[in-house]
Amino acid sequence: MACLGGWLVLFSGEFPVGGPSEIIASLVFLTFALAVGMVGATFIVAFYLFIFGVPVALLLGDRIRHPVALGVSLVDASAGAVFATTGSKLGLLGSGEFAPQAFALVLCFALPAGYLFRRNIIVLREQLEYT
Repeated sequence: MACLGGWLVLFSGEFPVGGPSEIIASLVFLTFALAVGMVGATFIVAFYLFIFGVPVALLLGDRIRHPVALGVSLVDASAGAVFATTGSKLGLLGSGEFAPQAFALVLCFALPAGYLFRRNIIVLREQLEYT
């Protein structure tokens, strides 16, 4: 949400600039808002990755190494992003409407997280074979 707020302030055209000190202060604020938004989005994606990714990884078992499992994990991450932005009880937005901007923002975090989650599961399974 902080990322969307920073983007709105930056690109809405209604940002009053009075001088260099205000520009620097606004850049510091926007940097802080983007940092808070990134940390918050990372935790939210991790929560939904746990909710959606762990059951899929358990169902796939050793078949998670197959290339088709990458597609399954990305579809699973996309489903988590849809669930996060549709306004459900566990969702980010309470309006009950689908917000394409929020979905795009969450999807930008969810797809790489789904890929990395699959890779981590594969590596953990390989390490368990050697112990």
